[in-house]
Amino acid sequence: MYNISSKFPSASGAYFLNYYHPKNRKNHNYFSQRLLDFKDRDIQGYYYFYNLIKRANTNILKCDVGLRALGSSETNSKHNIKQPLYKLLKSGLLKNKLIGHVLNKPITKQMKNAGGKDNRKQILSNTYTCKSSIKKYSSVLILDDVITTGTTINEIIRSIKKQVPYMKIIIFSLSKTYSSSGRKYSKISN
Repeated sequence: MYNISSKFPSASGAYFLNYYHPKNRKNHNYFSQRLLDFKDRDIQGYYYFYNLIKRANTNILKCDVGLRALGSSETNSKHNIKQPLYKLLKSGLLKNKLIGHVLNKPITKQMKNAGGKDNRKQILSNTYTCKSSIKKYSSVLILDDVITTGTTINEIIRSIKKQVPYMKIIIFSLSKTYSSSGRKYSKISN
């Protein structure tokens, strides 16, 4: 697991399992293929990540409620309980006590086709809203499958902090998109 907390200073901590190498670039590997399988709701992809998380130190992720980043075609998480990220939250592996359905957003353009950070910010700017019911929790785990620029996570944090400015927020992603010119993050022990 890698520590990416410096990328999200308004969160209490941020972590990812491993680097994702897109198919259209060099170094696409087994981990990266399993991530694509996971995103496609393939059961083998799900169990691959289930087992990786099971071996990781998830105590640092312990929070009252787990929320997942919403896909581009989703407006909320309540009606999509077969989504693999939801299943991971429900599994108990991530140490969240409950699963929350407090995030909403409009349907957006797919982030994989959005281009750079500026385009992503423009697409997602002020799109997420967080219900006031988030106030009954003292800590939140945000789960995502891949972090590329961090725009989605920052938008979710913004919407939560608008409701509860001092909320403890932990971020956990299955992966971070590898960039040969980007910053490399420290691996932490499991």
